[in-house]
Amino acid sequence: MDPERIEIVYFVRYFDPVRKRKAVTRYKLTEADARARYGEIELVEASREERRVGGDPRRNSAAHLHTGSPDKR
Repeated sequence: MDPERIEIVYFVRYFDPVRKRKAVTRYKLTEADARARYGEIELVEASREERRVGGDPRRNSAAHLHTGSPDKR
């Protein structure tokens, strides 16, 4: 199981060589992923989001609240 970590993701403004103008990504990416994909980028700071990834997948589960079916004695 991976340790839990926080990833910071953004919308990214980049130069689109096909349209010959700047464009904004449709999905949020980490800064490292965006630089690897688009090269020179500009982060849209207003779109900053912190996401928890890794760790125990059951941490957000409400399954522990379920006690099962009623006792049939």
